[in-house]
Amino acid sequence: MLKEQQLSEVQGLRDQKESLTDAARDLAEKYEDVCEKNEGLISRSVSFVSITCSQSSYASVSYPKQ
Repeated sequence: MLKEQQLSEVQGLRDQKESLTDAARDLAEKYEDVCEKNEGLISRSVSFVSITCSQSSYASVSYPKQ
């Protein structure tokens, strides 16, 4: 009886391990997706700031009247 209980517990632990491994894999994939999206947002933000700064610099340049 004790051996059967131990085997049952071992199988339960194996099932939990498999479940945790799957969950960890899913989280790793989601993390990679979030990192890629974050990099894209940062790139877009840098471009926006760059364009905005160049346009505001151009607008603030004063030319002498002729």
